[in-house]
Amino acid sequence: MTIFLGLITAHILADFVMQSGFKEKRTGADLLGHIVAVSAMTAIVLCGLQYWGTISFSSAKVLAGVIVGIGIVHAAQDVAGANLGEYLRPYITQLTGLVIDQVLHVAVLLGVGTLLRQQQVVAIASTSVGTYGWQAELALRTVLLAAFATSVAAVVIAYLLEPFAQQLKLPSDSKMLNAGLWIGVCERFLLVLAIASGSELFPSVGFVLTAKSIFRFRELENRVHAEYYLLGTLMSISVAVFIGLILRAMYS
Repeated sequence: MTIFLGLITAHILADFVMQSGFKEKRTGADLLGHIVAVSAMTAIVLCGLQYWGTISFSSAKVLAGVIVGIGIVHAAQDVAGANLGEYLRPYITQLTGLVIDQVLHVAVLLGVGTLLRQQQVVAIASTSVGTYGWQAELALRTVLLAAFATSVAAVVIAYLLEPFAQQLKLPSDSKMLNAGLWIGVCERFLLVLAIASGSELFPSVGFVLTAKSIFRFRELENRVHAEYYLLGTLMSISVAVFIGLILRAMYS
C-alpha cells in the first residue's frame, strides 16, 4: 500500500500543487519543466520513504530508473491526452477531460507499483511498531488529503462554476479570478486545519461565511453573481468540512 500511496501523492503534488491542474497542453520548455516537476516530486517522496526504511529498492539504479521513467511516461500521457482532448472537446466538458486524464495517470502508477512488487525490486517494510511504516502512511494520507482540500478542489470547483463565470464574463486569465482561487485555497486550508485540530464545526464555518459576506456584500445584489458566490462558497466549505472530519478521525 505504501508504494502506491507514495506514487499517487507525488503525482497529485506535481500536477496540482507544484503546477496548476488547469494547464491542458504543455509543449517545449513548459513540458520539460513539468517532467522535472513530476520527477522531482517522485524523487522526494520515494527517497524519503527509502530513508525512513518504509520501502527499500534493490539498488540506486532501480530507484533512479523509476523516478526518470515516471516523469517521461507522465509527459507522454500529457501529450497524448492533450491531443485527444482537442479531438473530444466538442463532446466532453473540461471537468470530464480532467477526470479521465487523472484516472489514466493513477492507473499507470498503480501498474508501476504492482510491477515493482511483482519483480521484487522494492521491498515494503512491515507496519509494526518497530518500523516507521504506519507513520509514513499516515503522513502520506495527510499530505494527499490536504492537497485535495486545497489545490485539487480549486480546479474542480472552478470547472463546475464555469457556466456562471461565462455569464459574468470573467476572463480566465483575470488577476482577480486568480486572487479568488488563492482566497479559496487559503480558506479551505484554514477551515480544514481548524476542524482537524478539534475546533467546533459550526463556529468555524460561520466565521468563514460571515467574513466573505462582508467583503462581497455589494456583489450579492447581482443574482448571477450571488449564485456564483454561494455555490462556490458552499462547495468550498463542503470539501473542507469533509476532509477536516476525515483528518480528525485519523488523528483521534
